Amino acid sequence: MYLEQFETGRKNLSGWYVAILISFFVFQPLHDWIIKIADFMIKMLDLAGIKITDQNGIWIILFLTCFLISLAIKMFFVDNLSINIDKDGGSGGEKLWLGFLLIGMYLYVFNKIFSEQPMPTFFPKFVVNLVGGYASSFTASGDNFSSNTWIILHGLLWHLGPVATFWIGANLQK
Repeated sequence: MYLEQFETGRKNLSGWYVAILISFFVFQPLHDWIIKIADFMIKMLDLAGIKITDQNGIWIILFLTCFLISLAIKMFFVDNLSINIDKDGGSGGEKLWLGFLLIGMYLYVFNKIFSEQPMPTFFPKFVVNLVGGYASSFTASGDNFSSNTWIILHGLLWHLGPVATFWIGANLQK
């Protein structure tokens, strides 16, 4: 029942796109509550014997908390109201590209809302820059990469890339 949330296909991926957009607007007013939930989860893991003390672990718990909220939005709101593309299908390349764009968009939205939390060190710098986490992750080290053109380009990539791919894929399938 719950595994179909992770099936690929234009219909399901468009549902994730809508869930990510809604999450962007839900995370903003709930920012402080989400951080409190993540802190609570870290304390519960600590009681279970799992110590999370570094920034990487804190980021992962915060990300998982947000992902669970987004999953709930998709399951209980987007899927129940059928707010997605009803023309399913798509080639393997289209699904991979859409998957890449949606993961990138989610990380981009996450970095915009939780800008105080640096991305984990296991992400390469170019990935951190690509998903908009560069300012919060590397400015403390003096390594500063900020270009207004780049900021605009990756915002357009993550927000308009999936829409363009959905439109092109649906029109090519006629």
